[in-house]
Amino acid sequence: FFFFQAEDGIRDFCLSRGLGDVYKRQVSTQSTWGIFANKQGEMNSNFMSKSYQTTMARKARKAEGDRFQKQISQYALFVGDTGVGKSSILHSFKEQQITKIAATVGSDFHKCELIIDTLKVILNVYDTSGQSQFREIAFNMVKRADIVLYVFDLSQASTWHNLVQEWVPGIKKKFLDQKLPEPQCVIVGNKSDLPRDPLIVAKDVERYCKDLKCPYVESSALNRTNIDEVFFAAAQIVKDRVEKLSLIHI
Repeated sequence: FFFFQAEDGIRDFCLSRGLGDVYKRQVSTQSTWGIFANKQGEMNSNFMSKSYQTTMARKARKAEGDRFQKQISQYALFVGDTGVGKSSILHSFKEQQITKIAATVGSDFHKCELIIDTLKVILNVYDTSGQSQFREIAFNMVKRADIVLYVFDLSQASTWHNLVQEWVPGIKKKFLDQKLPEPQCVIVGNKSDLPRDPLIVAKDVERYCKDLKCPYVESSALNRTNIDEVFFAAAQIVKDRVEKLSLIHI
């Protein structure tokens, strides 16, 4: 079929084929060619409209993707005594809800994504068991870690003392033994919703974190207090490091 948008085109087409009567008859009422032309125009208009919308949507998605195309993937290690809430913190962050979590056996793996400015930070998190029989697993996983998150229970002083006397020195020793640079870390005091153990002195904790040059976050997985801040503190360390090393221009 030929498509004519102008009446002159329709007339010339009919006359050239001896269809003058047909042309006159169609013009006297409403031209079927005109109907065809109108329908085709609507179809073309609709097609162009949908095509335009699709193109613009595609460009918008690409622009959004370009905005966050700078990304880096890092490995993080969650360590601390059993029962301090490491798995609960992870679950609270990922699922945005509170559920009872069973104690981790050995280790578990989670992927957490965060956006800081225009950088997407992907934290591949190893959630390790704090039980003594699995503690060596956590120590042996340090070679994969770019950042370590130490967690203790604000309501139990023993978990803080173990962090200071066993977890931090043990992790540091593993890094030194493997001739790896000392890891950057975040210290998390979890269960802030519970009464604080009087043997855990806030100033002592803050002083210790200052000596380690690491951020300190008090959180509660139960009511989600500062849960996001825990992961953004880790992501900020990653961002600062890549900027310092000029791995990515942000």
